[in-house]
Amino acid sequence: MLSSPSIPLRRREQDWCPPPSRQFRALHVVPSYWPATRYGGPIQSVHSLCRSLVRAGHEVDVFTTNIDGDGALAVPTHTPVNQDGVNVHYFPVRWRRRCVSPDLGHVLQQRIADYDVVHLHSVFLWPIDCASHWAQQREIPYVLSPRGMLVQELIQRHNPMAKKAWLRWRGQRMLEQAAALHATSALEAHDLSSFGDSLAGIHVIPNGVDHPHQEPAIPRDLRAQIPSQPWVLFLGRMSWKKGLEQLLDAWKELEEVSLVLAGPDDEKLTPKLQQRARERGIADRVIFTGEIDKPTKTALLREASLLVCPSIHENFGNVVVEAMASGCRALVTETVGAADAVQELQGGWVVPNDAAKIGAGVREALQTPIQDSERADLSARTLARFSWNAVAKRTADLYARAVSRS
Repeated sequence: MLSSPSIPLRRREQDWCPPPSRQFRALHVVPSYWPATRYGGPIQSVHSLCRSLVRAGHEVDVFTTNIDGDGALAVPTHTPVNQDGVNVHYFPVRWRRRCVSPDLGHVLQQRIADYDVVHLHSVFLWPIDCASHWAQQREIPYVLSPRGMLVQELIQRHNPMAKKAWLRWRGQRMLEQAAALHATSALEAHDLSSFGDSLAGIHVIPNGVDHPHQEPAIPRDLRAQIPSQPWVLFLGRMSWKKGLEQLLDAWKELEEVSLVLAGPDDEKLTPKLQQRARERGIADRVIFTGEIDKPTKTALLREASLLVCPSIHENFGNVVVEAMASGCRALVTETVGAADAVQELQGGWVVPNDAAKIGAGVREALQTPIQDSERADLSARTLARFSWNAVAKRTADLYARAVSRS
């Protein structure tokens, strides 16, 4: 069984009792935002959090850019856009690589003092640098959610020189000046604790999950590609950090089992993965669907024998909780933040980050069938544990903590 990293109580501030909730005027700053779903789970999570805070009575504005891959979102700029009750302000970018937007910076300078608290999502990118600077200048408390980007191993593997330079010249001060740091799992909190003892408290609040109200069917053209049971689902971006090469290596020993890989591929990895599948002799059992819409995602989760999440590192792993909310068990590597939830809810298997162990875990899972009543029980337990209403309440309590420190 996977044990969670130990985090000192002082750092997690478990002994702090929040004051009664109050209504906040909160500004969320994020480099990209809904509906730019190509950027993965954080896009959905941040929007769901903002939407839930609005439903709880808080006033929420979002400052973001209109960036969407190589193009731009089809949304107005320089004027608020109502997204499920959230006032979203989209700004054009001048330098895409770091999401630099002078117009966003100008409005931040003018308006950041209008808010009780600022919530920053992500690191390394210009909108977060700019917002933290003006929050410090105007003495507005800010909460920082790195969203899985402050992981020493991942920093070493992807643009290490640039990221270390950012940490040295800008990032460390940003972390130390934050009124609170937000992690989505104990695993992410453990990663954050490596950045020094002078940080504010690290508070663990997981992402939530929406109730899967829809009862959609898999589209006919996709249905024709998927064989009869058993088949296992990977759902997410085709990204180097998702452990897909290792997953394909594991599949070589899983005869008679098909693997469906569903999700966008901005990193252009699919040809490389297809070649690896051919080399392993499993190409006829691996189906690449490309990007899918939300109803298709729900339908796949309802019908899959198992969801597999083999990431090298995942601060949370929204899809794992979404799978369990749909009654689908999950197999995850121990470097996935939602591994704790899988164990707590008895919703699947947690295995070491190793191809042979992943393969053995999938084999065991498929030899352990689940009944319809068990699927319903798993769904109910997950929805009770990870409701967005509860996440919004805990986030508002965190804002109260941040404001009280200022």
